[in-house]
Amino acid sequence: MKMLKDIYGAYSIVKFWVVVLAISGFSAIYLPIYLNQVTSSAMKGDELWIRVLLIGLTTCGIFIFPFALWQHISRKRFFKWLESQWSNLEAGAAHPAGYTITYDTPLVRYEVVFSAILVTVSFTSRPYVLNHPTTKILRVSYTLFSLIFGWWFLGGFEGVVGTVKALAGNINQKSFTIKQLLSQSNPSLPIK
Repeated sequence: MKMLKDIYGAYSIVKFWVVVLAISGFSAIYLPIYLNQVTSSAMKGDELWIRVLLIGLTTCGIFIFPFALWQHISRKRFFKWLESQWSNLEAGAAHPAGYTITYDTPLVRYEVVFSAILVTVSFTSRPYVLNHPTTKILRVSYTLFSLIFGWWFLGGFEGVVGTVKALAGNINQKSFTIKQLLSQSNPSLPIK
């Protein structure tokens, strides 16, 4: 059973990065085409709005790969730092960003959904300290991004369902602690 979970996990990771790269790649190809169409021809109002929407979608689509990569690297760095501070968490470990984390510090993750007509992708952010001032800005940013770009999947309800789920999670901000994560996993191993 573990082998099947490992295979499915590897498949999901590969699928995620293939979809993210495809979105960024196709967006980079189509953005100049849409820009050229808008600037070179006189369009009616409805057609112009569609082109402007496609320009916005492809512009954000180009940046979905760097954004996902940044979140992946940030998540790895956070958990690497957490692992290095494992013995200090009882008293409180000072994070380089200027806050202290203990086993009971409320943490929160935000979800991002981006849909690009034929594909949709979603991923979660790294954990952030719930009561840190920058977390409010991040919450608004992730929520607005999903609100604007999560719906545009024409292949079914996957984009709509994923976006509603992400918006509800981001708005409700269900927090967790390291202690809760430990109770769900093997307590003898640091969280990875």
